[in-house]
Amino acid sequence: MNPTPDSAAGANASRRAGMGTAVHRLRQQLIDTGKRNRLTNAPVGKGRSKQLDIEDEIADEVFRILYLQGRKMTFEPQRGGAHEALADSASDAEAAEHVFVPGEEEPSAPAARHLDTKLQTRLNAETLQKRLLTLYREAQTIEEEQGVSVLFLGLGFLRWYESASSETERFAPLILLPVDLQRDS
Repeated sequence: MNPTPDSAAGANASRRAGMGTAVHRLRQQLIDTGKRNRLTNAPVGKGRSKQLDIEDEIADEVFRILYLQGRKMTFEPQRGGAHEALADSASDAEAAEHVFVPGEEEPSAPAARHLDTKLQTRLNAETLQKRLLTLYREAQTIEEEQGVSVLFLGLGFLRWYESASSETERFAPLILLPVDLQRDS
């Protein structure tokens, strides 16, 4: 007995719907969107001792210099001779100040400060050195204890919300570039 065309089409539609449901269920099990997963919810903002915010840089240029050209980069303290670091209690909203919005025009040619090998920060020299030393020591300790390198440079972040009604912004890094910190002699 041959199935009628109508029953075969219905069976295919039913199978596709079942596959879609199965894929969705498996995707939810595979992707951990919880707050503890730093791949989908990176803490972005000032005042976090386990990260260093880079200011006024172009992610494409940093990627080109570090990864494609294999060159080393250094950190530069806040320009202008300021003696105070930016307040560590600054809100997370200020951290999202330089978020790219599709449709906005970017400058056609990068400025010289974006093509050099210096990563700009808002910290003064003393605070920057303390933060770098803390990051270096913590990364070394974790690598010695667990055998895993945990030092990455996040290039670009995706802003997302848990639901349409949520007002809490979350940020997920788009590119994580493994890096090493080396101290100058």
